[in-house]
Amino acid sequence: MRLSASRNLLAAGLVMAVAASCMLDWDRLDPSEGVGGQGNTTTVGVCEPGTTAPCYSGEDGTEGVGLCVAGQTTCDSDGNGYGPCEGEVVPVAEDCDAPTDEDCD
Repeated sequence: MRLSASRNLLAAGLVMAVAASCMLDWDRLDPSEGVGGQGNTTTVGVCEPGTTAPCYSGEDGTEGVGLCVAGQTTCDSDGNGYGPCEGEVVPVAEDCDAPTDEDCD
């Protein structure tokens, strides 16, 4: 009888030890790692505030042709993204009376 009780206590102790080792602090886990949780709640910016980057929304192959040029976009003060593209010139309908290439072909 005594041996049986010892085995039961040993089994219960092992179950509790395994259960304790399986407990995780879910709020510190990164959801992108596929294990759940909220991940790190510190927001990491996508850009360095105030930095600029070239931007162009015209069709491929038109940048630098005719009047078409890239513009600049500036990272916002929080580093969460870039603002509008400023200064870009994209293709527009050709004006046959103008000496310039407005449709950038």
